Amino acid sequence: MVVARCGSPATPRCLWFGSIQETHEPIRDGARMTRGGSNRLLTPAEVAEWLRVSETTVRNRYRAWGIKPQKVGRLLRFRERDIANYLDEHYG
Repeated sequence: MVVARCGSPATPRCLWFGSIQETHEPIRDGARMTRGGSNRLLTPAEVAEWLRVSETTVRNRYRAWGIKPQKVGRLLRFRERDIANYLDEHYG
């Protein structure tokens, strides 16, 4: 398994598990994320932007929402597919 950290001054940092992804589109100006079986790990800030809530809300409520976090060291991350599944189950 390859773990790669990608990012530049123009794009936010992210983690990818599996093969290294050369290019990807970060969330910008309300753009929608891809859905499905993505293993992409999202920061609480990215999840908050997707759900249109504050980052503090994500950090405080993910347990109540039943979203399983992925710890990377001491950092909190969420799988994109888990967020998409949560939205499908509760609002789909």
